[in-house]
Amino acid sequence: MKNLDIFLPNNVFVYSSQKDLKQGTIAFETFNKNIILISEPLEQQLSRNEVKFVILHEYGHIRNKHLKKNIISLTLVVSCIPIFIYFLTSIQFSTNFLIPFIIFSVLFYVSGYVLHFKFVMRREYNADEYAANFVAKEDIKSLFTKLKTIYGNDQDSYNMFNTHPSLSKREKYLNDKKWIKLKSF
Repeated sequence: MKNLDIFLPNNVFVYSSQKDLKQGTIAFETFNKNIILISEPLEQQLSRNEVKFVILHEYGHIRNKHLKKNIISLTLVVSCIPIFIYFLTSIQFSTNFLIPFIIFSVLFYVSGYVLHFKFVMRREYNADEYAANFVAKEDIKSLFTKLKTIYGNDQDSYNMFNTHPSLSKREKYLNDKKWIKLKSF
């Protein structure tokens, strides 16, 4: 692991994985500690400041409790919406309302999934914003260029189940942010 001079809270641990991870890095929580895992093959291809951005992006998820928020929102969609719809079925509808009720239920359920994944994608932008406060713009641009090369095609196509915006969209989003402070950590 490169010496990055990043000061993280005592309950955040950064580990290197010899195996290649699908997204390159991952953050997760246990009961009393947070873990950021970065793949060694990815780390070896990035500069010191690029690795710093990647780790601070993952720490941004931890700091803003994105992992918990994602679990809560998915739980609401998967279990609470169907339970709500089930309770609505106890209301006595005439047969004239059966088809509109079914259409409403399906649209309500699908829109819950769409909103969940929209919020997940928004949290990715939020984590990028956090990390961008500590790494120079040139390093961020270089990182996104390398990631496009390493992970292949940069998908701009819309998929309702994407958890990450495309690298191009993330780069454009950060370029459009005028308020981001460019300071070293």
